[in-house]
Amino acid sequence: MNLSCRACANDGECGGAQQCVAGRCRGCDPATDEPCNGVTPICGVDFVCRACGADGECLDKPGNENECVDGLCRTCDPTGHAGCQAGELCCGFRCVPVALDSCQACNVACDANAADACADRSCRCGDGAACAGQTPFCDAGSCVGCRDDQDCAAGRPECVGEQCERCDPVDDAGCNPDGVTPNCDAGSLSCQGCRVDADCAGNRNGGQCQADGSCGACDPRDNAGCSGRTPICQAGADPVCRACGTDQECGGNNQCVRAGALTGACGQCDPADGAGCNANSATPICDAATARCRACAANAECTDPASPACVAGGSCKACNPANSFGCNPASTTPICENAQNPRCSACRDDAQCAALPQSPGGQCIGAGAATGSCQECDPVGGAGCVLASPTPTCDPTDFSCRGCQNNAECRAPQPFCVGAQCKQCVTAASCAGQICQNNTCANCAQNADCAGHPLGGVCGAAQAGRCGCNAAADCAGTACVAQACVLCVANGDCAGNPFGAVCGAAVPGVCGCDDASDCNGRTCQGGSCVPCGDDADCVGNPAGPVCQIADGGTCGCSQDAECGGLLCTAGRCQPCVNDGDCAGHPRGPNCGAAAAGECGCAQDDECGLQVCDQGACTPCAANADCVGHPAGAICGAAQAGACGCNANGDCGAGACVDNRCQ
Repeated sequence: MNLSCRACANDGECGGAQQCVAGRCRGCDPATDEPCNGVTPICGVDFVCRACGADGECLDKPGNENECVDGLCRTCDPTGHAGCQAGELCCGFRCVPVALDSCQACNVACDANAADACADRSCRCGDGAACAGQTPFCDAGSCVGCRDDQDCAAGRPECVGEQCERCDPVDDAGCNPDGVTPNCDAGSLSCQGCRVDADCAGNRNGGQCQADGSCGACDPRDNAGCSGRTPICQAGADPVCRACGTDQECGGNNQCVRAGALTGACGQCDPADGAGCNANSATPICDAATARCRACAANAECTDPASPACVAGGSCKACNPANSFGCNPASTTPICENAQNPRCSACRDDAQCAALPQSPGGQCIGAGAATGSCQECDPVGGAGCVLASPTPTCDPTDFSCRGCQNNAECRAPQPFCVGAQCKQCVTAASCAGQICQNNTCANCAQNADCAGHPLGGVCGAAQAGRCGCNAAADCAGTACVAQACVLCVANGDCAGNPFGAVCGAAVPGVCGCDDASDCNGRTCQGGSCVPCGDDADCVGNPAGPVCQIADGGTCGCSQDAECGGLLCTAGRCQPCVNDGDCAGHPRGPNCGAAAAGECGCAQDDECGLQVCDQGACTPCAANADCVGHPAGAICGAAQAGACGCNANGDCGAGACVDNRCQ
């Protein structure tokens, strides 16, 4: 083998850390500085690794470590930030972007008050330089004198319009809220006294501007700032609101409230006495909760004795037309009338009294001292008292129902007072045809029930159950008309009436008699025709002097001689009609000679032996009665009371035969 030395061809042929440089193995390669690094990054001309001496020696180093710093190749040089872009800093031999907290130098921040950005390693405010001088603060990219109060110092502690000022007119900051210049003037930006209440808005002492320019809780001049239960501003170094003491403190027409939830407040009215509310208005009541006048809600709220009634609409009036509240129900003016101007008036009818609450009764009194009052009952007519009760009568003194004392205190249909109670009847006269049983009208059942009944003694004469008459005999002196006994009006109503032919002879409306001539055979006693008891009752009776008991006690006759100038016909003395009726009549044969309807004589020769004296044949009493008598001039010549003769000389030219002139 032919072994010979030759130049190296590559680093691998040199072994270890040797570098193949120009065919020779060296400690390093000046062309690539391999394998130099760390603190000896450069391969010197002597092929020994050494520190760098200039930036140029570090060019093209791996990792862009192109800057020679203290003998080492670095990415950048912290001294001047060589190797970094304009917007970067060399920090820790690395290029990092600038920021507010690392702008002009590594870890050296911009003044946060003066800058809001970093550019080209310079602190900036917006597009300009960092702030300084009179405008040291950066705010939204602009330099200003201040951003808020924290940027300002004593003397000018308030930030106003981006400038530090002595005070702030927005909130008066910087001014003493407790002093006499609590407000910041917007023009001069200086503290001054308040001028109006609005200047004190938000002041901790209150919103009222005081006379000295300070702000307080209230203003003694007009009580502004006070309300509710403390409406009055008490003057002093520290004005305070207090309760009112008098109405005058409340001013105007306001009232100092002395009662209720608002005691001490100034209100439209005072619930204690209603002062401030017009009693005659629609809002007469002072509301205790609001101290304002309102409509009344109940009578109890209307405390004025002159206007005690709460009426529709809410006003207090003398009385309430709806229910008459306010009127004395026991007075003569118990009813409230006139909705526009209510007043207590007398009642007009029972309906008003019946509708009256708390009324003594439902009767309107229309007469006497109590006229117009409402009472339990009315003495006139007795309305209000139950007629069919133990108390049917209205007492005129106290208007209460009580028992009756006389008939005048009773009324239809029970007009009779019996045992303090009003009854329907005492006699049948009150029963309109019925009979009176136990003081009550009832139907008759038989004629006996109708005995003495004023309408007649016949049961059912005209109507079932009713007493009536079929003839005058069924009536006790009254006339029978339409089957009812009624009072007569004229004598014609009494024709044939057994009690007499004269209407009203003794009792008005009742048939009776003035004398026996009115009784058709009966006797006239006490103005009524009654049966005779004996002949003495028939003395002078035109029907005859004889009492005929068998004929019902009627007076009559048995012969003409008992009838005076009348005729005895069918047992009754009757008038004559013609002379034929008087034939043989003891008074004479001439009908009407002395009186109409009576038998009598016109001359002695019509009387036989008697004489014609005053139209009637009568016995002679003395010879003088027989003077010129055809039977003779001697009285009693043949028989007592008869004219005759004792001798021819007693007969004039005639002869005396058997004591009678022939």
